Amino acid sequence: MSLNKYLFLSLFCTPFSFGETPDVDALHKSFSKYVLQWSKVADDKMCEYLNKYKSPDNFDDFFQNQKRMTQNNNTFMRIRMESYFESKGYVSLMPVLMAQFPFIKSQERIKIFIDNMNLENTQNLLEHKENNAAISINYFAPERYGIESKYSVGLAGLNPFTSATYRKAFQRGVWLIEPVQRFQYSVNNQFEEETNLYFDTHFKTQDLFRIQLFRKTQSTAKGVDYALSLQYYLTPQAKTGIYFSQSFIGNTAIEPFKLVSNFVSLVGWRENVWRKWFYYEIQPSVSFNQHYDYQPNYTLRLFFDFYFGEYN
Repeated sequence: MSLNKYLFLSLFCTPFSFGETPDVDALHKSFSKYVLQWSKVADDKMCEYLNKYKSPDNFDDFFQNQKRMTQNNNTFMRIRMESYFESKGYVSLMPVLMAQFPFIKSQERIKIFIDNMNLENTQNLLEHKENNAAISINYFAPERYGIESKYSVGLAGLNPFTSATYRKAFQRGVWLIEPVQRFQYSVNNQFEEETNLYFDTHFKTQDLFRIQLFRKTQSTAKGVDYALSLQYYLTPQAKTGIYFSQSFIGNTAIEPFKLVSNFVSLVGWRENVWRKWFYYEIQPSVSFNQHYDYQPNYTLRLFFDFYFGEYN
């Protein structure tokens, strides 16, 4: 007799052996338990397999690009180990801190925001030098007429500033259009304002195509900065993403005037590995700047991001 037949007969004949009356309810309960357990295992495996190829619901959340970070109202901390290499000679390697914490007991919409703080910025701050590190208090106002607004007061280095940002998203056919307007007044930079206009669409569920138009003016600089950026994001798997960007940058006051003073081509690879809160990103690029007579300038950025709190 084969082993399979023996096990089959043993399973169903044992309850009837030696004149015992089978406990049908116990058998039913036991078998139902195994059915539920195997069903859960199969469901978990299938879910794990499908999620491996599922695109994130929000591409900005996954790639954590500048658009996302400037609009983020979550409670989070990001420690980024950033390496920067440039063919023109500049090299940088340092940790960078970005964080946002709410005043939970007093007002959930008011949050402390720390941006671009690193060892060099901290040293410059103590030496009263200009730097890009900023600490501010952000207030996310209730939405009105479909317009989301954020108001900030804080310090950029040792210079006080106040800013206001407004944005509104609306759908037109296959395009999601989102204009964003920001105003800022600070002691050292006086007044500046900038406009970003985003046009988003999808070719398929795993991708995002974005057209970004940018303009900026400031009282301490001549002319108007402007840019056109074409961006394509692709997530072949849930934890991996690749993106391409082609930007055309200019300023109305550059002499001699050129419509485009800088061409920047960029490709990036971002992946979530090891833990849900750890990402790495590789970003090679090449630019052709009027300042260097349009000679190619190659750069390579390498990021290691550690997230805490509501990081996506």
